[in-house]
Amino acid sequence: MLEEQLKEQLLPKVSKLPTEVSLETALKERFSQKRFNTAMQTLNQYGPKEGIRRLKESDPEIATQVEHLIQKNKESN
Repeated sequence: MLEEQLKEQLLPKVSKLPTEVSLETALKERFSQKRFNTAMQTLNQYGPKEGIRRLKESDPEIATQVEHLIQKNKESN
C-alpha cells in the first residue's frame, strides 16, 4: 500500500530521526483522524505525486506537511 511506502520513505535511516510511530503521531497530533485517513486514502489511490497534487486542492495544509516530511527525509539520507 502507498501508506506503507510513504512510511518507509519517511522512516529513519539513523537512530536520530523519528520512528514510524512518532511520524504517524506527529501527523495525527496536527490533523484529525478523519483528515489523516482521507489523506492516506488519497495517497494510496493516486500515488505520491498525483496524491499530493490532489491533496493540495482538497487539503493544502496536510499536503504541505506531507511534502515537508518527505523532503526532510530526502535531505537526511
